[in-house]
Amino acid sequence: MRGFILMCFGLLATVRIQAQASGFVATNDRIQKLIYDDKYNEAQTAIYKLLNDPKCDKRQQLVLYVFLSDIKRILVSQEEGMKYARKALAIRFDDAVTSGRARALAYHVIANIFYETKQYDSAYWYAKNSTKMAEKFSDPKRLFNTRLSNLPIIGYYYLENNHFAEAEKTFLEANRMFRQQGSQCEIPLQLLKLADLEAKRNNLGKAEKYALEAESMADSCSVSNYVAASYSKLIDIYVQQNNASKMLKYVNKRDSLNQGKSLDMQRQNTEVLEARHNAIVSKKESAVSRLETKAQQSRSNLLAWIVVVSVLLLTLSVLSLHRLKQKNRVIQEQKNEVDRLNKLNRRIFSVVSHDFKGPLHNLQGIIALVEDGHLDASTFKDLALTIGKQTAQANMVLENLLNWAKSEYGHANGNSSQSASPLAISDEIVLQLKSVAEEKNLVIDNQVPDSIQLQIQPDKLRIVYRNLINNAIKYSFEGGRITLGFDALKKCLYVRDEGLGINPETLEKLFQSSVSSGKGTHLEGGYGIGLQITSELIRQAGGKITAQNNPDRGASIYFHIPAAFEKIA
Repeated sequence: MRGFILMCFGLLATVRIQAQASGFVATNDRIQKLIYDDKYNEAQTAIYKLLNDPKCDKRQQLVLYVFLSDIKRILVSQEEGMKYARKALAIRFDDAVTSGRARALAYHVIANIFYETKQYDSAYWYAKNSTKMAEKFSDPKRLFNTRLSNLPIIGYYYLENNHFAEAEKTFLEANRMFRQQGSQCEIPLQLLKLADLEAKRNNLGKAEKYALEAESMADSCSVSNYVAASYSKLIDIYVQQNNASKMLKYVNKRDSLNQGKSLDMQRQNTEVLEARHNAIVSKKESAVSRLETKAQQSRSNLLAWIVVVSVLLLTLSVLSLHRLKQKNRVIQEQKNEVDRLNKLNRRIFSVVSHDFKGPLHNLQGIIALVEDGHLDASTFKDLALTIGKQTAQANMVLENLLNWAKSEYGHANGNSSQSASPLAISDEIVLQLKSVAEEKNLVIDNQVPDSIQLQIQPDKLRIVYRNLINNAIKYSFEGGRITLGFDALKKCLYVRDEGLGINPETLEKLFQSSVSSGKGTHLEGGYGIGLQITSELIRQAGGKITAQNNPDRGASIYFHIPAAFEKIA
């Protein structure tokens, strides 16, 4: 919701002017820029530093809590964002003007969070009261900013409640004010809402016109979220119009932004993995049960021997105690193995969700059109290439996932003495991820020397490089650079990016199972399982993996795997 962040910045300016220290004003500007550039970790560090400053007064605290509300809403959850928004609302001021302006700001932030969670009645109430506070306590410029911030929320409430006339009037007013303010890149969102309105009125021609205009403006502003939203809206409109050719055009456009996966392939392989896992868990649990029964029998036999042969009491006690310790150790090891396999079960489903989550509804929509007879043979033939690419990519990911699962179960195919070339493997993965990197105009510079051969199975090294390079792409900014190389001093290979960097708190426990995945620079999501898999595979190969933030920006992941040999130049 980049548009709402920008609107919130307009409101923040009304409070920022009253900050007592000019240094705080400059810092506010820098924090706004960091949030707009998706540098959330740097922004949080600056905010916490200011909050701990004794000179930070109530006005500044209000602004900082609003900043934190936006950051937590994006990185953690809407609930966490709401907590800081209510902290801002709880701040009280002595004079009525400052208090009224502060409440107008806090009300808008809360309205925005309710809007994102689709609680439109609550969002409407807070947006209306934010505007009322501004009308009472703000000058014309500040009132303009407040109204512009709240109009889209109010308009969507009207739309959801089928008050079409009021919704149209509100969206058109917001559109006019954005143009007056010069915020051209926020207009596509209002146009899409007008398209929603006309679609509800069954004016599909007018809805199409608004959506096409939104697509054009979003594309010229290079706002990928709005471009994707306009594609989705046009697809919905063309489906209602039964216009298969136009619908297919925009399906293909959206597929270029989002890589789809095969639903059937995902389901089938998930069932295979689940069945294998359940069989192994059942076997291990049976073994534990048998060992526990034998241990109980041993204890009973010990008591019988004590009663019958008192002379052998000391000897038999020592021997039995030794045997019990050994068996208890085996039992504990078996229990630990069962626990590990239970965790593996959760990991497997997380990996499947992590690697296969995608715009599968595109494929479902196409299949539905085929079943309904809306696609002729020639048009369907054009779809075959797209479907083939999705199936091939899903098959590639599944092969890697199965290889990893086999190694976890201890039944991996292949020789453990196999070796792999990091240069050849990394070149292969860079080629596979080329289209993903091109979406952000990233340059991937592979400087890995060809003289190194590692003691690891090639499939495992592919998984390692795929996860590390994919993570670097996820957290890189537009037009950035990703470097693959070898640090001769540390004897480590590395993947380095120029992106967001890693939060210091997260850095300490980056490779633990408790770490959740953050949002990428294009708000890409994930489940945080990739680095866990990578860490586990490197550990199995006798290596180690570490991470650190770069001095300027971005982060570097270093990993060491024992070398099979190095060629002498």
